Amino acid sequence: MRINVEKCAALLKEQNDILILTHAHPDGDTLGCGFGLCRALLKLGKNAKVINADSIPKKYNYLFDDLDLPDFEPKYVVAVDTATENLLGSLADVYGGKINLCIDHHSTNTDFAQNLLLEETAAACEIIYKVILQLGVDIDKKIADCLYTGISTDTGCFRYASSTPDTYRIAADLMEKGADNGTINRVMFETKTKSYVKLERLALDGMKFYCNDRVAVITVTQDMYAKTGSNEQETEALAPITRQIEGVEIGVTIREKEDGTCKASFRTFGINAATLAKNFGGGGHTQASACRFDCNVEKAVEMIIEKCGEIICVNKGKDITSFGVCAKMRGILKEKKVGHTGTLDPMATGVLPVMVGGATKFLDYLPESDKGYRATFLLGKTTDTLDITGTVTAEYSVNASPADVESALGNFRGKIMQIPPMYSAVSVNGQRLYDLARKGIEVERAEREAEIKELSLISCNEADNEYVIDVFCSKGTYIRTLIDDLGRLLGCGAVMTALERTNAMGFTLENCLSLDELQQLKDSGSGFDSVIIPVEKALGAYDDVKISQAQTTRFKNGGALDLDRIRKTLQDNTIYRVYSFENEFLGLGKTDENELKVARLLINR
Repeated sequence: MRINVEKCAALLKEQNDILILTHAHPDGDTLGCGFGLCRALLKLGKNAKVINADSIPKKYNYLFDDLDLPDFEPKYVVAVDTATENLLGSLADVYGGKINLCIDHHSTNTDFAQNLLLEETAAACEIIYKVILQLGVDIDKKIADCLYTGISTDTGCFRYASSTPDTYRIAADLMEKGADNGTINRVMFETKTKSYVKLERLALDGMKFYCNDRVAVITVTQDMYAKTGSNEQETEALAPITRQIEGVEIGVTIREKEDGTCKASFRTFGINAATLAKNFGGGGHTQASACRFDCNVEKAVEMIIEKCGEIICVNKGKDITSFGVCAKMRGILKEKKVGHTGTLDPMATGVLPVMVGGATKFLDYLPESDKGYRATFLLGKTTDTLDITGTVTAEYSVNASPADVESALGNFRGKIMQIPPMYSAVSVNGQRLYDLARKGIEVERAEREAEIKELSLISCNEADNEYVIDVFCSKGTYIRTLIDDLGRLLGCGAVMTALERTNAMGFTLENCLSLDELQQLKDSGSGFDSVIIPVEKALGAYDDVKISQAQTTRFKNGGALDLDRIRKTLQDNTIYRVYSFENEFLGLGKTDENELKVARLLINR
């Protein structure tokens, strides 16, 4: 149940034996929350103590080194600065499902506690500050040090955009109450051990870049701890380094645990870090988040980079080519690998799915899909391009009524034959038709079959002979040709004056943003992830197949799989979407005789 500060304080006042849980791999905010709240409860005469699944780094000793915490049987359990139970580490095994209260500032909180006090502040210690005041406890120097530590560390010493005027006001009040801001900031941000310096050097030497250098990954292994004399407690300072690199939008720091599993920290710009972590059961904030992986470091890296193959749906404007849209997107994304999924003429607007990064490897494998259009046309005129941008070739008087147009449309529903227009990208004898047309050369073109699955008259302006139709058709249908053929049937000619694609590959205008909107979203530094679509969404026409753990390893390394060992019956000479035993999209496979061979991998080994 969601509660407010007043209710939270009231619940705490009712209890006497209170256990406070802080999240695994503790940082300044969770420890500042834990010990700040603990000190306040002790001042009220209650039994209270703080525990953590991991060892607490020595630099935080000043938060609790004077405390003599009582030994008691907890009757009320509070979690602080924790978005999900699994972020408690091994404590989740003991207290999972038994947590009475959670005080948190992560928007991704999963409501795992009986009561949740959630405010999206820069640091959870801001909320604890309010709770302590509501409890009626005077904040002394020790409590002030705890709360200031949490606020300073979670805002990067007030450098992050998450800092608000309230953040500064609370920090100022804590300083007035005795918080030693100078010493705390020096210890948190300027003091490094020799072992950490050695570890940082190894980490930077091993840093790898992905997705055209937009993703930077640091991995820290147990072997690196052994070589440097460092430990996991000292890795907190590594995470911000990745975001300091020019051009990097997603910084990832992965730390190997003693049991071979690992934890990842994300620092981002322009991408929602919390959403990224949520994909793996974690959580956090817009620019900083974390999650745990029950696998080794190498596997975790693969799972994270897998998310970097993506589709972005652009609402294409007028007077720009599809190639021009891709060029603009390269500039917006700072990504070289960008390709569109189906040409729209310069005058056309609407849905243009664009594939980015690793997703471009699937351009040649996109299944044929139906498309939707809204087209406007004018009766009484024809042009050489079959649209209003061309040279007028004839003009006619118009005697056709809206009823005549509606009736004539019936002749074009279902399977029809079309002759591609001269101004099109079709090749004849190795030359594009539009290149020949611009030279004044017209050549014979073979008819092609198209299917008009839906065709509706939406509106008309009879006085101006202007009509609007909606078309849902097979790939390769020329709407200009459809309108030209309609004009011929009516005996008065017709020319397309506007065309908007409303559906492509299952994506609609609701999925799209204009280039200007995408640029603004990118410049804002947040929310861009909301327009990113996983590449597998474009491949839904292919049937899927799930493979075993051993087969997953083999497939990722380019090996073919024996069909007899795959539990699902597969058709020969057929493409399938291939998923790992953990439901991760690996790529496309194609059956050939008695094997499933790699067609395209999302991640190249």
